[in-house]
Amino acid sequence: MIKCIHETKNSINVCCLFLYSLQEKLRLAQTSEPHLDKSIITVTFEIPGTIFEEDLNIYLQNLLWEKNVKNKSGNTMEIIRLKGIVSIKEKPQQMIVQGVHELYEIEETSVNWTSENERINRFVFIGRNMDKEILEEVFASTALKERMSS
Repeated sequence: MIKCIHETKNSINVCCLFLYSLQEKLRLAQTSEPHLDKSIITVTFEIPGTIFEEDLNIYLQNLLWEKNVKNKSGNTMEIIRLKGIVSIKEKPQQMIVQGVHELYEIEETSVNWTSENERINRFVFIGRNMDKEILEEVFASTALKERMSS
């Protein structure tokens, strides 16, 4: 039991009661297996270039919504979390991409690209059944494809 200094303030008594309760629960919690899921891995890649926002949306929707991107074993890649910095055509500033499971957003930053040569697309994915080569390949074929001028 954790002893507390007695004061007239209720917040101290509540704090002491909470701490005692938490310590008691931790003492009673017996675990025989690790809490970390070893099937969850992190994959990062960086590809130079500039992309159309619509093509980036197609890439993310195929990955997160349609779930039609598979690893070499034929298992669907399950994205738990993603973050990235992307270079969108005709936007002078860096764009941030972030997502959780099937939700994602693309936001402008206040940081401008300084030259066309340094524009890159950098991603970090956390999930299951991940395959870096396939993620890069699908990104390059979907988002970095050259568009024919009309």
